[in-house]
Amino acid sequence: MTREEALRQVRQRIPEMSDEEFDQLQLEGKLDWIYLDGKVMYLDSFCATLFKVNPLLWQRSRQGDQSDYQILDDLIADLKDEQETCCHIHIRQEASLKEQAVEEGKILRVHIPVPLEREQVQNLQLLEVTPAPVRMAEEHASQPTLYFETPAAYGQIFSVEYAFDHRTTYIDLSKPERQKAATEPLPEEMKVYLCEELPHIQFTPYLRSLAAEIAKGERHPLLIARRIYDFITTKVSYAFVRDYACIDRLLGHVLCIWQRMGVRRSLLWRFVLYPRRL
Repeated sequence: MTREEALRQVRQRIPEMSDEEFDQLQLEGKLDWIYLDGKVMYLDSFCATLFKVNPLLWQRSRQGDQSDYQILDDLIADLKDEQETCCHIHIRQEASLKEQAVEEGKILRVHIPVPLEREQVQNLQLLEVTPAPVRMAEEHASQPTLYFETPAAYGQIFSVEYAFDHRTTYIDLSKPERQKAATEPLPEEMKVYLCEELPHIQFTPYLRSLAAEIAKGERHPLLIARRIYDFITTKVSYAFVRDYACIDRLLGHVLCIWQRMGVRRSLLWRFVLYPRRL
């Protein structure tokens, strides 16, 4: 969106937002934007990110911050090693084309991600799927989806509704037995996830140098992972992820905006590869 559209969107939440304050937020790297055909354009998610990561702005907004963080804080404080927590999750996902993008009759191929019953997912119920999918995810699919294939039409909506119980067991990584387990060789089937996979997973000289600097002689994989986690969570600001179709090289994109914005867990995931490779 244009600057005028972006400023109007922010003013819907903070009416007194001035042009000067908006420009200052951009200078501070708090607005997610790109150059498009030589013009500054703001990402559709920029406003959600702005209020998500800046509590003072959220408090100034019309609705304020209504989140109850105490529930989460109490849960974290009371967790013990190997304690299990469970919650019931009910989700409805919908996907559709914008009207200007519809080419009637052209075949659409749509994948919508869904969970499968595994270690943490139990009592999965597929409640509603519209239209009928051509193919459903296989039991051991690494990225389970429902696949739809149908001619495009105006007003068409692909939807999936499901519910499941999510169980998580807390593991206290400070315990000696956990520290020892982290030094054991990885199973062969896991090593494939530690390899380069161009263009997005690329172990550049800069990334190797940065990872070595963070590790600074530490050899224990778990302690290296902790250093990397601390580095990222204190140096990189959270931001809702851009559409991957807009990014040529995910890792290069993240490093280029190092001081300005972060991308969810993407950077953390890339760096956590390194304890096993240093």
